[in-house]
Amino acid sequence: MILRNPNFQQAVVLWDYLQMYNDTEADKNKNKDDDGEDVLKSILDDAFLMNHYVMDAAPLSKREQKDLLAEYAVVMIHNQLQRIIKLLLDSKIKVSDQEILDMILNQIKSARTKKKIDTADVKSQFKSELEEYLNRTQRML
Repeated sequence: MILRNPNFQQAVVLWDYLQMYNDTEADKNKNKDDDGEDVLKSILDDAFLMNHYVMDAAPLSKREQKDLLAEYAVVMIHNQLQRIIKLLLDSKIKVSDQEILDMILNQIKSARTKKKIDTADVKSQFKSELEEYLNRTQRML
């Protein structure tokens, strides 16, 4: 009786279509997961390597730590750039060499020009804002 219902027949057709679509999506996602696992594995490898670098530099003096971590930073940058380039090429994302260099240069510029805010700056800003607030409230009264 249900099989003769036209609404049920349309629902079955729709269900079959959705199942076919879900199966193809699952196959696509399966292939992505295989590739993504390598990327995630390399990210975890770098995380463990970074932990090793930090633990290796911990017992040293401040100057030795700074020098050693600077050397490690160069190695980490090299590893990260390799991973990013491989990911871009594997994903067939169209990014020019100049765009990549511009992104890196912008990050370097922003890091160099970043103003370090210390507690004195925060205190003075807070104090001036608080005084301004108190002045406004006194004027209202």
